Amino acid sequence: MDSLDYIPPKDSEFNDFQDDLFDAIDDHQPGTANPWGYPQQRVNTMSTKKNRWDAAWAIAKNEHNRTEGDVEEKDEARLEYEADIRDFVNQWLAFNDLITDEERIEMGLHVRDTTPSTINVVNYAPSGSVDNIKPLFQTIRIQNPTTPDTQAMPKAHRVEVQTFIGAANTLETAMVFTTYRISGRFLVRISFTAADRGKTVYYRLRYINRKGDAGPFSAIFNSVIA
Repeated sequence: MDSLDYIPPKDSEFNDFQDDLFDAIDDHQPGTANPWGYPQQRVNTMSTKKNRWDAAWAIAKNEHNRTEGDVEEKDEARLEYEADIRDFVNQWLAFNDLITDEERIEMGLHVRDTTPSTINVVNYAPSGSVDNIKPLFQTIRIQNPTTPDTQAMPKAHRVEVQTFIGAANTLETAMVFTTYRISGRFLVRISFTAADRGKTVYYRLRYINRKGDAGPFSAIFNSVIA
């Protein structure tokens, strides 16, 4: 599949995309004339996340009559729903022989590129910052420094987010980071446990291509866990 992200970054465009995608999924669930092979329970799981998004977006899209809490609920609902969409597409739609490339295009998805191509390693690091801090979770904003006015990822790459919780003087000696590999997202939610509250979490980022080759790390940045 083309490596460029198929999910629109703007909330309004994402809303239209997810509506069209879910309608197609719903039209081919078990019991329909042409089911695409996924179980009904899996559709139900996505439907629950869609319902949360629909309710949150209906309120938060009104910029003149919404609260900060409405926006936070919308952002959290999208993070959860979008992650589920990606899982569903990867497992049931992207490589499903029951689905034609024409149908994938109609759903707003990419089709597999059968032409071999060279996958280069990005020779620069993404930049990152802590975008939101809430009890036991933080949201990391990832930016491509070569396209600062967009959320575009380098072609054929994903982002690796590494976290380290501990004292600053152990960074150079320990450097035991937990890794999150993120495809096509510029906002990443990182969760913590109650035992982490009050500690400092350190972050670093780098690009990974589809072969697993890694580029350089970003500068380390940090924040206190609420």
